[in-house]
Amino acid sequence: MDSTSATATLALAMGLGAILWLASHRLRIPALVPLMVAGALLGRGGLGLIDASLLGEGFSALITLSVAMLVFEGSLHLDAHTLGHAPRAVRGLLTVGAAVTWVGVAAAGVWVLGMPVRFAVVLGAILIVTGPTVIQPLLQRVRLTPRLHAVLLSEGILIDPIGVVATVVTLDVVLVTLGGQEGLSTLHVAMEYAYPLLVGTIAGVVCGLAARAALARSIGFGHEGDRQSSLVAIAACVIATGASEVVRHESGIVAAAVCGLIIARSLKRQLQPARRAAESVAAVLVGLLFMLVGSTIDAAALFAGLSWRDAAFVGVLMLAVRPVSVMLSTWGSKMDLRERVYIALMAPRGIVAISAAALAATAIGNTSTAQESARAVGAEIQDAVLIVVAATVIWAGVAGGPLAWALGVLGPKGGGVIIAGANLLGREIAAALASAEIPSRLVDTNAANCAAASREGQDVRIGDSTDFDWMAVEVIAPEHGHLLALTGNADVDRVVARWGMSAFGENRSATIGGAADGLASTGGNGQNDTRPARAESPRSVQQLLDLLEAGRLVMGEAASPAALEVPIIGLKGGRINALAGGDFSGSEKVIGLRATDSGNAA
Repeated sequence: MDSTSATATLALAMGLGAILWLASHRLRIPALVPLMVAGALLGRGGLGLIDASLLGEGFSALITLSVAMLVFEGSLHLDAHTLGHAPRAVRGLLTVGAAVTWVGVAAAGVWVLGMPVRFAVVLGAILIVTGPTVIQPLLQRVRLTPRLHAVLLSEGILIDPIGVVATVVTLDVVLVTLGGQEGLSTLHVAMEYAYPLLVGTIAGVVCGLAARAALARSIGFGHEGDRQSSLVAIAACVIATGASEVVRHESGIVAAAVCGLIIARSLKRQLQPARRAAESVAAVLVGLLFMLVGSTIDAAALFAGLSWRDAAFVGVLMLAVRPVSVMLSTWGSKMDLRERVYIALMAPRGIVAISAAALAATAIGNTSTAQESARAVGAEIQDAVLIVVAATVIWAGVAGGPLAWALGVLGPKGGGVIIAGANLLGREIAAALASAEIPSRLVDTNAANCAAASREGQDVRIGDSTDFDWMAVEVIAPEHGHLLALTGNADVDRVVARWGMSAFGENRSATIGGAADGLASTGGNGQNDTRPARAESPRSVQQLLDLLEAGRLVMGEAASPAALEVPIIGLKGGRINALAGGDFSGSEKVIGLRATDSGNAA
């Protein structure tokens, strides 16, 4: 194919990018690898169907907008609960760790790659980031200890805007020096870093607060309200990005991050459709972006140009810079040595790093005053980042699981409980589990129930337990391995309990009373089998709630299920071995409901 057009380039990149993103998501692999490979095959070095150079300055705009949307989508997952429980180690990684990485990579760029100092500093800023798009598939596949899981996920999401701001501001300073303005004062350089942060923060706060107010007004409108929530969130992100860019170029990414963090404090009922919409838009934009970036890569030239310097640079980054950064930034935290070693050896770079590198290479190449040598170094920066991304992603994919096993940082099979229903029954069960040192998490759409659980110091999420995508991503944590459906709505409880069997396995999901009908003869795959039905509890959840609220039943413990009116959870060796309707014969202790002296519940 000798030629293509801007329209064909955009259409093919957008459509094929979305399909490859979806396929990667289903396979739980980082999307950037198939996207970049497909872009290279269809680009100028391959079939010639996609050519990003035809877009002119629009290519840089797409990079900025795509990164802003990706950062916005990630920040929507950092609600007050998540940030409030982020370990101290995360703060160290975002501050000391980022600074050490920046300096260490820049030094390696100078001494190993032979890069001029000004460009090595840009490379160091780019490689500050890790990224949720490569960390999340790893965490989904490898069950780590809860603390380690939280550190890696939080760093991946929060480090992106820090790295991008550092990159674009450093790049601006470098471009100024390329234009002949040498000897910039320290104050001027400091203002160059502070100004985009200030402008982006103001724009993000204003748009985020406006979006929160609009989201609150969408309560009670059903599907129409969900659609409004989605549009409000996307509009807030792009307006914040655009308004900030009007005042200060490249401050829009900061605005998007701040806007997302503020919206993340909205009610979960409005936040979930906003997250889904942001994920869809981000997937399309990122798929488009990386097909375009891939089309600019000459794979043959890239591989032909590889040398021992490139291998040495990757080795220094993975085996020296990252370990030193982690050890210094987590000093004094609760992370033990094995967890710190795992973090030190797991820092895959991803989409944001490649985006920032493409932005830097494009900006340097478009500078009219840049010498040819400067443009060559811009291409060298992009090549170095591509090599680091490929090496770190492959390493994480191959070594993530075995390394966790060797270091002993694999989390135990989930022993905690997800309780759908933060009503009085759910809260009483959660309190009893807490006394037995078993973690639990309550889920409810009722704000009053969630507020009551929060006042009692319980872990609670506001949301719909039948939204299984949300449950899988936002509710279930590594420490959870069981589910109790106790909303009081028999149909909802039946559906949720069936899904729980698929998520956790047979005998790890249950409900009580009438809603359990049909579950006893159902396997974890949702298909009927021939096993004998389990004993059905004598009352429905709603009846038990009424009796509990009337004081005729009370939550208690017993050595035998026969001593309780309704046995709910059986414990053996400090772990759950039976749920309502199951076999309690091997239980050393049973948690359930018993009758009070004031009334005979039976």
